Amino acid sequence: MNSKYNISHVIGEGAFGTVYKATTLSIPPCTVAIKKVNLRDFSHSTTEPFGVPTSLIREVSLLRELHHPNIIPLHEVHRLENYLYLVFAHVEFDLKLFMTHKSDEAKRALVPQSSSSSSSSSSSSSSSSSSSSSFVYNNVVVQSSRLRFGLEIPLVKKIMTQLLAGVKYCHSSRVIHRDLKPQNLLIDFEGNVKIADFGLARLFALQKNKKLTQEVVTLWYRAPELLFGTSTYSSSVDMWSIGCIFAEMVTGFPLFPGQSEIEEIYKIMKQLGERAKRASLVTEECVFWRCIITFILCRGNLT
Repeated sequence: MNSKYNISHVIGEGAFGTVYKATTLSIPPCTVAIKKVNLRDFSHSTTEPFGVPTSLIREVSLLRELHHPNIIPLHEVHRLENYLYLVFAHVEFDLKLFMTHKSDEAKRALVPQSSSSSSSSSSSSSSSSSSSSSFVYNNVVVQSSRLRFGLEIPLVKKIMTQLLAGVKYCHSSRVIHRDLKPQNLLIDFEGNVKIADFGLARLFALQKNKKLTQEVVTLWYRAPELLFGTSTYSSSVDMWSIGCIFAEMVTGFPLFPGQSEIEEIYKIMKQLGERAKRASLVTEECVFWRCIITFILCRGNLT
């Protein structure tokens, strides 16, 4: 790897490895992102050879087949001793960091509450309040930690157009991503989007009633049918995640930030009301979840 790339620094860490920013030694140089996976982390034996985890095999095989402007390109794959290296195109931000960056820019454009206070305040008190600064927003004093801004509507439209185009291509290729969230959407300064992290993606079967695992999609972006325990689903789980991402881009806040599966179902039902009740009645695969749903509906009037 050192003969082809100049690795500079770590830009991210995840459950399956560490991501480094690097530049090629070729002329002209090109910036890339290298995902380094330690295969020892996936071995259940100290004597047998280290194998490649299924999620990585699936991610590599799918990315080699998917070619679209809004899907992150996989350039190369290398295995050296007990490490696997995946070389991707480099993109500056993920959507979560991008939204935070834009929100901070909007905060700096506001009038700080400290500037409207009297100049007789001591410097010590002003320095102590800097960590919990407040702003005047719509004639209301709001703490900085509680103030978030969504993206501008034209930018939201641009991002959504690209996201939908990339997901449409995946679904037309019979691939469901199963982990769409802001952290897995890469975006540059111009607002160009790349869908990344296909570790949970898979081909969905043409035949009906093909059972799939329910342990997919990050909780805040997980579709109700997955929370209800169904094992027969398809591309609709990606569309639910896209809707949650869309709402988060507009408001600056996650739409259903549950801390557990039960709380996630409760938040969805509280927002959707009677429609969520009717949806729960058609779920017959899991008696346990039907009992949980009945308990949630009894907690209060959700209509």
